[in-house]
Amino acid sequence: KTGWNLISFYVESEDMTPSTVMDSIKGNLLQIKNLKSSYDPALPAFINTLKVITPGLGYWLKVSEKGVWNVGDMSGDGANRGIVKMGPDDKTHNWGQVVVYPNVGATVLAEVVISGEAVMEGSVVGAFVEDEVRGQHEVVLSDGRSCVAINVNLAEAEKVSFRIWDTGSDKEYGVTKTMTLEMGEMYGSAEEFVNLNGVASGSGSTL
Repeated sequence: KTGWNLISFYVESEDMTPSTVMDSIKGNLLQIKNLKSSYDPALPAFINTLKVITPGLGYWLKVSEKGVWNVGDMSGDGANRGIVKMGPDDKTHNWGQVVVYPNVGATVLAEVVISGEAVMEGSVVGAFVEDEVRGQHEVVLSDGRSCVAINVNLAEAEKVSFRIWDTGSDKEYGVTKTMTLEMGEMYGSAEEFVNLNGVASGSGSTL
């Protein structure tokens, strides 16, 4: 149906990239995402964090108009499926577990900087509603820019703040910018990223 659809399937092939799995509806495909990662065919590959569709997991699928999605022959029993973890493992920021609500979240495409400079690869951005962690993801580097596509879980339209854990300095930085996010919306684009500029704690930052 037009808009958001919650889907899951038990089909497995050699190529499980989103572009191949969604080939039959590629003309209508706007976005597909799970709790952690997202894919938008209009975005460059480096910012698309959903690389592989896994049989047995649930995904939110957004299409521009009603259509038929052909998923091939049913095969196997969904073996080797697992729960997608929300955030990176083995990080030292200690933000805790991401809180998940049974709604389609928002996606924020952002350029991440600290005092105007790109952060190091492996740095992490967290999204918060008050002190509740609603999303986190590692940044990626492309052409000297550090960017992130972060899915944010929402209970309703909510005011969200951000924090950056920079691996280069091994420090946490606040971001003065806050955003009111709506469920199912995407903020930022390949042409104009949201700017998340980190400020050291104690320097007037909003945490």
